[in-house]
Amino acid sequence: MDYSLDLYTYRVAVKQRMEQKLEQMGRCQGVRLHTAHVLCMDAILNVGLEMGSHNHDCWPHVFRVIEYVSSLEHTHFSDGSSQPPLTITQTQQAAPALVDPGLELTAEPVPELELSLGNPVIQPVSIQELLRESSHAKGFDLRGGSLLTGTNAAKAVCTLSTQADRLFEDAVSKLNLVGLVGFLHQLRKASQSQLFDSVTETGDYSLAMPGEAKSTQEKRSALHLFRLGEAMLRIVRNKSRPLLHMMRAWSVVAPHLVEAACHKERHVSQKAVSFIHDVLLEVLSTWAELSHFHFNEALFRPFEHIMQLELCDEDVQDQVITSIGELVELCSPQIQSGWRPLFSALRTVHGSKSDMKDYLIGEYSMGKSQAPVFDVFEAFINTDNIQVFANAATDYIMCLMKFVKGLGEVDYKEIGDCVHMNGYSSTDLCLPALDYLRKCSQLLAKIYKMPSKPVFLGARLASLPMRAQERSVSSEDGMDCVLAEFDDDTGLIQVWILLLEQLTAAVSNCPRQHQPPTLELLFELLREVTKTPGPGFAIFSVIQLLLPVMSLWLHRSHGDYSYWDVAAANFKHAIGLSCELVVEHVQSFIHSDMGYESLINLMLKDLFKLLVSCVAEPAETISRVGCSCIR
Repeated sequence: MDYSLDLYTYRVAVKQRMEQKLEQMGRCQGVRLHTAHVLCMDAILNVGLEMGSHNHDCWPHVFRVIEYVSSLEHTHFSDGSSQPPLTITQTQQAAPALVDPGLELTAEPVPELELSLGNPVIQPVSIQELLRESSHAKGFDLRGGSLLTGTNAAKAVCTLSTQADRLFEDAVSKLNLVGLVGFLHQLRKASQSQLFDSVTETGDYSLAMPGEAKSTQEKRSALHLFRLGEAMLRIVRNKSRPLLHMMRAWSVVAPHLVEAACHKERHVSQKAVSFIHDVLLEVLSTWAELSHFHFNEALFRPFEHIMQLELCDEDVQDQVITSIGELVELCSPQIQSGWRPLFSALRTVHGSKSDMKDYLIGEYSMGKSQAPVFDVFEAFINTDNIQVFANAATDYIMCLMKFVKGLGEVDYKEIGDCVHMNGYSSTDLCLPALDYLRKCSQLLAKIYKMPSKPVFLGARLASLPMRAQERSVSSEDGMDCVLAEFDDDTGLIQVWILLLEQLTAAVSNCPRQHQPPTLELLFELLREVTKTPGPGFAIFSVIQLLLPVMSLWLHRSHGDYSYWDVAAANFKHAIGLSCELVVEHVQSFIHSDMGYESLINLMLKDLFKLLVSCVAEPAETISRVGCSCIR
């Protein structure tokens, strides 16, 4: 009973509010709308769904009528006291050719008609009934080209708007798959024509915008983008539609939302990102992705494309990162295959040197020592689904390496260049990233010991070498069969190599304040792999990963003495750690019966080549450290 009273109270309140709007419009603007035009629009909206389902080319004409009705609704239901009256010429220019506007404004007062209690505003009377009531009240013939004025015109606009809303609801709920995709495709093109200078026929993701962005100020209340986003939300909320329909619809809608998110006007881009967020939240909250399905990967793909296009401004980037954080906080167990594009989006984050974003600054006042963006990595590394981790491990590693290498406005092309940040220490991002890379290595070691390992899909997607013989090492050195002892075709070893390879490369090309902690983690992991996977993998890592990078770092100076003035300290530290590691390997494995003598000899030969190159370096500090290490 209480529910019925609340519903009745709500209906009465809505009715009173709409009556006030109708009265205000009648007093302030004195709208005059031609009955023939109202009947035309009513006819098109009534048969639009049926015609569009048979021929998709009918939809553009229906959308033009809906756009016009939306502009009328906005014009005449907004505050009349704050808007100047429209002139007949403005109205004619704004109207589509399909519906020639018969809208005129007059200063004559018009009688105010009350809505009957039997027809509340949430269920407005039909256009035919409205015109019949108006003709009886004024005594004119509908065939005589009459005009609706004041409240009657407002009622007509309200009824047409309701019909437009119902048409979209019916299209989403009643059209079959072919009809639904055609409807969304035409709506996407109509939205493109409003937002950009040109329209694309294909609905795929693109590296460029359809054309120069248009100003939408005149059509701000009648943008098809809003209809498109709302239609997609209705589709994902419709429990009667199968997953296939949702996937096909998203493939049409998502690329356009990416385009709109890069629009120059903030109200457009903000709404586009909001639609993406709402769709993802709805799907993740109500639908569980089954094993071997990858629809969630397609769901998160728009965020990846928005960030990678680099056409969006900082406000859009902030909104995307905030949306990702909210989705991870609310639905991290349901993300499943969506982690890969999620990490790809985070990889493109760039920090401003003058104004660091809140999600990149640790919340020390709240007792939290790391930036909020790392909550995403925390949720992923703690997942209970090992296959989910295996599918996105490579993207997880590459994304974390972005924070180790620094978030400059441009990539660090000068190896070891030090970049000073204002207002915060860049190690606040580097240290947590290194910690999550350590956890990744520990998890890889646990998985390696499992009797049944998951397949690391990312290893194949990243095009990592799947066999040791693909390395540029001669077969007589024995390197071609080293990894055969450990590689079981799951891709785990390849992901482990990627982790060590990226860390080793970062030692020489990350900001100098990041080099000491990166070196510390690198050599910690190089020692741990002697236990798991084993000595052969540890020696392989030194020969194939560590020593070549040290050689590249040495030749980085190109004979420039000044380079070593700032780079010598970290380089000497790295050379010393490398020598210690090689000596440990020699002492541990030289007398073992594992058959690694040839690999140990190769490791020693490569190390001595590096040290001789250090001795030959013109810079005295580097030549001295080479002599010390040989000694």
